Amino acid sequence: MWVILTINGLFLWWMISAVGGIADDCAGKVGTDLEACQTGTAIGVGIAFIFILALWALVDVILGVVFLVTRRRD
Repeated sequence: MWVILTINGLFLWWMISAVGGIADDCAGKVGTDLEACQTGTAIGVGIAFIFILALWALVDVILGVVFLVTRRRD
């Protein structure tokens, strides 16, 4: 049980650090370059968010099945 909680905590930390740690690499750009940079950054963050969320769900399903199969029955 603690392994599942630890892995979920690590995924939560990864999600927060990935989405919250997006650097503003668009400094010094103006006009259409700024808009393109901001759009690209937003798309990249969205892709990263969906990837981490899908991986998190997949790992949770696998861990849940393993937990249900290997748990002790009293």
